[in-house]
Amino acid sequence: MHDTASIQRPISGNYAFGIMMALLAFFAFSSMDAVSRILTQELSPAVFTVCTALIAFPLQLAYFRLVKEDIVWRPAVPHLTLTRAALSGFTALSAFTAFQLLPLAEAYVFIFASPLFVTALSVFV
Repeated sequence: MHDTASIQRPISGNYAFGIMMALLAFFAFSSMDAVSRILTQELSPAVFTVCTALIAFPLQLAYFRLVKEDIVWRPAVPHLTLTRAALSGFTALSAFTAFQLLPLAEAYVFIFASPLFVTALSVFV
């Protein structure tokens, strides 16, 4: 059982802010998907993936400058970190290829169903 005294309830004023942030996040995701659909008709998915990473990298560095926390740059298990990075790149490339070749509704079905596939395949690991 949980101790009810340790559970904190959100302040009622935060509900509107949370709803607005959720709407803003969904707007950002859908805008990026629409832009990627348009741009992958002109560019190859590989070029688009590299451009996306080049745009995101300076933003991440600026965030790290603003946060002022200690950042650990050396991973505990480097080969697993490199494997994860390679698989993340493959995932982005696959998603942008799906946006280029499939209708958006079908691409969304595959992309949003991927956590189900991961869960099902994790039985074998």
